[in-house]
Amino acid sequence: MAADERYKGHDALLEIWSEVTAAVPGATLRIVGDGDDRPRLEARAASLGLGGQVVFLGRLGEDALHREYDRCTAFVMPSRDEGFGFVFVEAMRAARACVGSRGAAAEIIADGDTGLLVEPGDRAQLLQGVVRVLRDRPATEAMGERGRARFVQQFTAARFRDRFTALLPVVS
Repeated sequence: MAADERYKGHDALLEIWSEVTAAVPGATLRIVGDGDDRPRLEARAASLGLGGQVVFLGRLGEDALHREYDRCTAFVMPSRDEGFGFVFVEAMRAARACVGSRGAAAEIIADGDTGLLVEPGDRAQLLQGVVRVLRDRPATEAMGERGRARFVQQFTAARFRDRFTALLPVVS
């Protein structure tokens, strides 16, 4: 949550969250991470009247982060300019469906199969995607399972190594 990483989409999630909870009562946005922009985001959530609907968890250790993945329904990061996005891979490892923006996230998320891709900055698509994954739990769980299979097939350390070494020239 650094000020120079506002492109990650925290503001976009805060802006839609009251509509999300109107459509899915009891939905809670749990934000993991810390940084110099956190006080502004917390103030923004308060000014939007989001109260207990948004929880800022701060930086978490590995075990606590795994527990958060276990308890969440889906992972959402509507980043406009994200690079590869290892957090999507991490969520898939935990068998969680992902919602991300078209762009680099499309290298990881198979739209409609392992999660949903939305157009960067498209508020309506983001709202629709988040509500969809929260309302249709069986479909979301199935996306998460397919994401886990995709992780095992494409994103383990061994798979990265195999793909990387395949690119290297053979030296005799």
